[in-house]
Amino acid sequence: MQDGSNDLNVEWSDWWLGNLQMESAFKFKNYDFKFEKGTGGHNGERGGTILPESLV
Repeated sequence: MQDGSNDLNVEWSDWWLGNLQMESAFKFKNYDFKFEKGTGGHNGERGGTILPESLV
């Protein structure tokens, strides 16, 4: 997973909060995952940087 604290926060949802909740659910179920957190917004800049590692 990858997200930034300046992701979308619109009238229908808060993407940053949603991903924090997803992280909590994954931890609760003992899933093997990695969550790259940053301060960016909703774009592919950071996601593109970590994509090769994510595909391994």
